[in-house]
Amino acid sequence: MTRAGRGSIIFGPGGALEGGAVRPRHNGDPTGCGETYFAAYPACRLDSSDPLVCGVFAATAAARKMERLGPLQSGRAGVLARPA
Repeated sequence: MTRAGRGSIIFGPGGALEGGAVRPRHNGDPTGCGETYFAAYPACRLDSSDPLVCGVFAATAAARKMERLGPLQSGRAGVLARPA
């Protein structure tokens, strides 16, 4: 469950985990940030069993999307290369 600038809550067999928020460098276009998160999270889970790692990855992807108009223009490497 995304909570805008307050991160996310990730539900799983072990209960609820609170995922951290990643702030965009500047506020651009918020349209589609939730969809970006919900696409990036399961994509990360294909490679990682750690839900918190994937929550941060998905939040970073959503922050990068927020920084520009339109859809996310970065692939996995671009998301991972973004400094915290």
